[in-house]
Amino acid sequence: MSGSSQPCSPFVLAASGFGLLAARRSSGSQAKLCGGEERWKIKTLSDRRVGRVNFDAPKRHSIHYLITREDPHVRGDTLRDEDGSHVEVTVYHLVGVRLVDASIEEDGDIHLVIRSKYANEQMIVEFPNVACKGARESMHKDETERARTDLATQCGLDAWAARKNRASPKPLVGKASIVGVGFLDLKHPQPQSGVAPNNIELHPVLQFSAENCGLQ
Repeated sequence: MSGSSQPCSPFVLAASGFGLLAARRSSGSQAKLCGGEERWKIKTLSDRRVGRVNFDAPKRHSIHYLITREDPHVRGDTLRDEDGSHVEVTVYHLVGVRLVDASIEEDGDIHLVIRSKYANEQMIVEFPNVACKGARESMHKDETERARTDLATQCGLDAWAARKNRASPKPLVGKASIVGVGFLDLKHPQPQSGVAPNNIELHPVLQFSAENCGLQ
């Protein structure tokens, strides 16, 4: 009969259902890959203690000062500023730091290694991707996104502003002024490039301004 609909076979229904399930799983897997795990909410300013951070008064300090703070040896479940050192409730302002290299990690962060005038005084600062979990819910999403975009555009890495996939280290030249929240990372089984002796970072960076930044 013209215009009548034919019932779908069980095989067609099963195949359709399998396709939808596979699509959902794929989507879920992609979402899982975007962002990290250990202390991730603290890294992205989406934890329940973020209100303790003093965003109104950035403190100007040096890399030397930061990397000589005591390492409290945090765990994956350590709360922000649990040791009472105030490192993780302080916004730091670094001026005239030298840029070493930048990469994108598995969690989508841009991992920037910086140093002082001394080659052995290095540390890491991180720029989360605001499309990833944690960062997208943060009340400081706009500052985080702007800082990442400024790094990407000022250093000739424009495509990295929104990129989530890993990218190998790119050597950089130039100096920068950086404002970010203090963060104490876990000790990694395999030391990261540029890691400070006390595992301190600025994570996330909230402001970035470079002088003559470019690819080496």
